[in-house]
Amino acid sequence: MKKIIALLLALLLLAGCASVAEPAVADVNPPEVEETTETTTTTEWTPLPTQPIDLPTSFPDAPEVYWPILRYLHMFADDHEGNIMYAMDALWFAGFGFATRGNNGFMIADINGDGIDELIVMGQFEGQDPHMIALFTQHNGVAVRLGSWTHRASAVLTVDGIIYDRASNSSESSVHTSAKLEPGATRLTTLSFHEHDFIDGQNVMRTSPDGEWQPSSEEEIQALWHNLINPPNPMPLTFIPIEQ
Repeated sequence: MKKIIALLLALLLLAGCASVAEPAVADVNPPEVEETTETTTTTEWTPLPTQPIDLPTSFPDAPEVYWPILRYLHMFADDHEGNIMYAMDALWFAGFGFATRGNNGFMIADINGDGIDELIVMGQFEGQDPHMIALFTQHNGVAVRLGSWTHRASAVLTVDGIIYDRASNSSESSVHTSAKLEPGATRLTTLSFHEHDFIDGQNVMRTSPDGEWQPSSEEEIQALWHNLINPPNPMPLTFIPIEQ
């Protein structure tokens, strides 16, 4: 009986050993994995070449103090499109409010008889009379801007040196002034001031920047504006093209 029990225990022990799973062993020779390399192609940005500008070295019709301003104006012409933004920045730096393209010119005149020549910068649209863009004088060898006019402003210079200036703030608001350049001065002296506006449903006007508004009729305003826009004895403008 004891032999039979011992035999059964031996069989059970062998069966238990057979049911134990073998431990996992790492593959010392794993399958090869194909490596891929992504290639990125970059192209360096190259700016377009700018066109060389053959700027005049001098402007015999103008005093030398004004030559740098006239060079900027020359650069602004239509055949220098590749450099137009640089020229615009230069013109703003020089004090221009606006410049027409392709039809700029200038004129030299002593507008107040003090022996100092002023620079009148002009624009001219096809078939129209030239108009002032900017006015410069000189002091101690330096060009000094006296005024500039944008698309919302205009100016008329008369033979006696009076500058009539009109600036429009909106369709209902505008300012008219007259001024002159005193001998040897570097800024204009205001002679008259008129500002018109439409406030609280009525036309009003004042005669100084801080003055009180006074009621005014449409007819009075139109008559005043007509006389200021068309002053007597306007100075003839001799248009010298910037590109000669």
